[in-house]
Amino acid sequence: MYKKKAHEKYKNTNNIFRHDAIYDNQYLSKMRFDSKAYVHGHQADGTNPSLVEILFFEKGINAFDCSSYRAT
Repeated sequence: MYKKKAHEKYKNTNNIFRHDAIYDNQYLSKMRFDSKAYVHGHQADGTNPSLVEILFFEKGINAFDCSSYRAT
């Protein structure tokens, strides 16, 4: 429900891009390299590969404040 509402609300903005799941590693690397920051929208505590992968690119990260994300 939230995903659909957010997509509808921001679909015409030029500075916010929302993507469905992407599994192409070359494309993901280019997106991560070209980005200025990463928003980690998961609320569940635990290790998340996308959070670990973005660390390589040294981008700003906006994530929920939980112990495992801090440890990562």
